[in-house]
Amino acid sequence: MAEIEEADPATLAELEHAGAIIAASDARFAAPIPDPVHFMGCGLAYRQHLREMGNTPAPKNPVLFLCSPGALSGHNAPIPLPPHQGQMVDYEGELAIVIGKPCYAVSEDAAMDCVAGYIVHNDVSARDHVAEVQSVTVPVGMLDAWGRNVGGKQHPGFSPMGPYLVTADEIPDPHALHLTVRVNGAIVQDVMTDDLIFCVAHYVSYVSQWYPLVPGDIISTGSPAGVGIAKKPPVFLRDGDVVEVDISGLCTLSNRVVAANPDRAGSR
Repeated sequence: MAEIEEADPATLAELEHAGAIIAASDARFAAPIPDPVHFMGCGLAYRQHLREMGNTPAPKNPVLFLCSPGALSGHNAPIPLPPHQGQMVDYEGELAIVIGKPCYAVSEDAAMDCVAGYIVHNDVSARDHVAEVQSVTVPVGMLDAWGRNVGGKQHPGFSPMGPYLVTADEIPDPHALHLTVRVNGAIVQDVMTDDLIFCVAHYVSYVSQWYPLVPGDIISTGSPAGVGIAKKPPVFLRDGDVVEVDISGLCTLSNRVVAANPDRAGSR
């Protein structure tokens, strides 16, 4: 969707009459890539984030996990708090890579030719998983199983992206971008993407060793320092909070957190 800054009034009137333009306030944004074949997430991605999580050792290669396209949503879409995992919901601003042409086992030298562009991503995470033991609900520590961490990212609306896909030619250096996350206007994450442990080319090459990537596939490069669970005391999202993820050269992604729908709670 293009934004029209200046145009002849008669042309604007003609386009509006034809339904070709609408007011920005009336626009409804979908995820720029709504149905990727492969949607990969990455953990332990920024040096500062490793330090805030207890000086976790840097991995030798990207820590990959599959994400559910069912969690994708767009700019201004709500982030629903899950009725059963809604007390420790966290933000994670990320730079996402979009693949532009098929690649499998591609070299790092050739990997950048396979990048179509970039999208702003909020990798929302429910940190509070629960389990049923003898009909009694008990808390289960999030960090004792990587699978629980990954599972907490797959709820509906937990992967807002957008507003747009910005093509690679508009971003000469994806490692020189300023990523900022704000919750209700207050800055909670603030980093340059040169703090990433791995470069974009390495991400694409490494993922392609395992998956035959196709146009529209997404690799989200992981979250920097400042996540809510690492704060002292921890800070989590609540009904009505507005989360904005801004990456210089791309756009600002904004989403409002909404309370759980009690009709969906049911039994676990």
